[in-house]
Amino acid sequence: MKMNLLSSLLLFLILSQTHVNSEQKPSINVGNILVLPPAVQPSNDPSLEQLPSLNSLDPSILAKGIDEMKKHKVVIAGITRNNASDLAITIKTIEYIGSFFADYRVVVFENDSNDGTKEKLSDWKTRNPKIQILSEDYNIQKRPSIKFLADARNKYIKAIQSEQYNDFDMVLLIDMDMSFGIDVRGIQDSFARIDSWDGICSNGIFKNTGEMYDAFAFRNAEFPLPFPNEIYATVNETLSKIQKIYPVGSNLVPVHSCFGGMAIYKRTGIAGCEYDSIAEDCEHVAFHQCAIIKNKMRMFMNPNQMIRYSHYQ
Repeated sequence: MKMNLLSSLLLFLILSQTHVNSEQKPSINVGNILVLPPAVQPSNDPSLEQLPSLNSLDPSILAKGIDEMKKHKVVIAGITRNNASDLAITIKTIEYIGSFFADYRVVVFENDSNDGTKEKLSDWKTRNPKIQILSEDYNIQKRPSIKFLADARNKYIKAIQSEQYNDFDMVLLIDMDMSFGIDVRGIQDSFARIDSWDGICSNGIFKNTGEMYDAFAFRNAEFPLPFPNEIYATVNETLSKIQKIYPVGSNLVPVHSCFGGMAIYKRTGIAGCEYDSIAEDCEHVAFHQCAIIKNKMRMFMNPNQMIRYSHYQ
C-alpha cells in the first residue's frame, strides 16, 4: 500500500514537470534571438506601438487574423539611408511582426549612409540570420529623383523574386523610418480579410485627428491622376479631399495605388513587376499598375491598418 502511494506520488511529480500549460508555450531560439510565439508576445511593451483607436477592433477578428498569419511565410523589405536614429524601433517592430508568421525573412537595401546606419544593419544581420542586407554607395548626399528611389526599391524586389524566396508566399514592404513603429493589430485585421485582397496598404496618418497622409501614392476612382495635377480645381482643396479621415471600422477602400508607410502583397500578385517613375510620379503607382494589369491584383487600403507617420502631430 505504501509502495503504491509512493509510486503514485512520483508519477504525479514527473507529469507535473513535463506538462506545459497552454498559456505557457515554449520559446524558440533563433541564433541568439529569443522568439516567443504570438500568443505570449508582450502586449504591454511600451516601445511597441499600441494605437488607442485600434482598441475598438473586434478581438475575434484579430484572433482570426493571427491564425491566418500562422499559415504564411513572409518576406519583409525596405530601403534605408541615414536612418540610424529610427532603426532600433524599426528592427524591433519588424522582428515582432515576423514572429506572427510561420517564418519570415528580411531584405533591406541601404545606400550612402554615414550616420551609423551601415553598422547597425551589419550588427542586426550578425545577430539575426533571417536578415539580408544589400548595400551600395553612389557618393551622393541625397536621393536625386523619384526614379532613383524606384531603382533602389527594385534592389529588394529583385531579391524577393529570386528562387531563394520561392517558399515565401507573402511580401510586406515597409518604410524604415516609421519612428513610432507599427501596431500589429492592423496587420492582423488585414489577414482576417485575406480572401478579399491580393495587395493591401496602410492608413498612414499624420495628425491626431486621423487624416490619411500619403496623397502621392494614392489613386482611386475619385482621384485617378497624379497629385498635384492641373486638372484638379485647386491644390489645397484637392489635397484636403484626398487626405481625409478613414475611420477605424470602415470598409476596405478599393484603390489603384496606395502605400501609407507599409503594404502587404501576395507574392504571386506582384510577380514580374518592378518599380518605375513616369515623369517623376510616385514609384508605387507604376508598380501597382503592373500588378493590376499583369496579375489582376485586387488592391485595397485598410482603414484599420493604421500607422502614425514620423511627423505625426
